[in-house]
Amino acid sequence: MVDDDVLTIYGAADVQKIFGLGSIDSAYRLMRCPSFPSMKIGKALRVTKDNLIKFIEANSTGTIVLE
Repeated sequence: MVDDDVLTIYGAADVQKIFGLGSIDSAYRLMRCPSFPSMKIGKALRVTKDNLIKFIEANSTGTIVLE
């Protein structure tokens, strides 16, 4: 059973699967983009489910350029 109050956090492998990216490197490049709502926890890049949904909604009609 999952508690609805628990914060869901995704890592690079999750972002890779969600966006259908070909490599984990592409996921890390996306997560390092200034417009992507990632955060560092220790040395790892993470994104909350809520922020990821907001990012997808805000960018669903645009193009994201990986730097």
